[in-house]
Amino acid sequence: MVYNEQVGYSSQLVAIYSEMVGMASRLCRSRFDITLSEYALLLLLHSRSEALLTRQIADFLMLRIGTVWQMTSSLEERGLLRRDNARHDRRLAACSLSEKGKIVAGSCNLEIRAILDAVFGSSLSEDEFYAFHDRGIGHSLDALRGFAVDLPPRTENDSAMRVEFTTFVTAMLNRWHQCTVEECGLTLTQFRLLHFIAESESARVQDAAEHLIISRSRASACKRHLCEVGMLVETSHPTDRRSALLTPTQKGRGAVASVLPALDKLTVPAHSLDSERGTAMLRAWHARMYYNLRNYQMEMLESD
Repeated sequence: MVYNEQVGYSSQLVAIYSEMVGMASRLCRSRFDITLSEYALLLLLHSRSEALLTRQIADFLMLRIGTVWQMTSSLEERGLLRRDNARHDRRLAACSLSEKGKIVAGSCNLEIRAILDAVFGSSLSEDEFYAFHDRGIGHSLDALRGFAVDLPPRTENDSAMRVEFTTFVTAMLNRWHQCTVEECGLTLTQFRLLHFIAESESARVQDAAEHLIISRSRASACKRHLCEVGMLVETSHPTDRRSALLTPTQKGRGAVASVLPALDKLTVPAHSLDSERGTAMLRAWHARMYYNLRNYQMEMLESD
């Protein structure tokens, strides 16, 4: 029997990536006073044996040249990198880390790795993780970007959590968000709530918030918008007077049916490894990570 293993779009996968980005962003801000995008730029420079041109940085991180120029200007002012400006073309400015930048990039990387391991890593095989992280994620990033970026060799002391991983997860969330906005006029979070209600036939907003791993206030705001645009209706709960049931309308079901194929079209190529075994491992890895994330959220609630 031949199995067609693939990793498609799912609310669990979005939850994993969203929480990873959120945790990493908060740590970058609170501990090192940098954004996640700045961290990715610093980590990219930290991982290479030679200085990189701004156009190489922009291509790899999938950012505009102007955005990279502003980021490198700010990081240079804070003493985290050095930039040798080209006189006539800012695409050719060579960037490298200062000693302070090397310390920040390395320390931030280790702390992000530690917190992600603590939340997501329980019962995951390190051998399987690195099989994807070290070999597969670069190919996945190239598939998402649409081309490979020619960069200098890696340094011998390359980071524990490679820049490809941070870049891939952030880019994937951005692509999903762009897709839902373009296809049905909803943000990714609004669509996730609608998708969950449609799959459940009907559900309470607190059930959706728990499954999607978002705050109840955020879920309620999404619910209000979806009701206003005629994609959900709210009715009394048959057994709980304090709660209301959410049910998708025909318009809401139609939106889910039309957007899911577009999301899969983005997701499947970007998560396809070079073997069926590798893809099956990745699916199992995501399932365990989601389970670990739910356990972590429950522990946080119980400790409050």
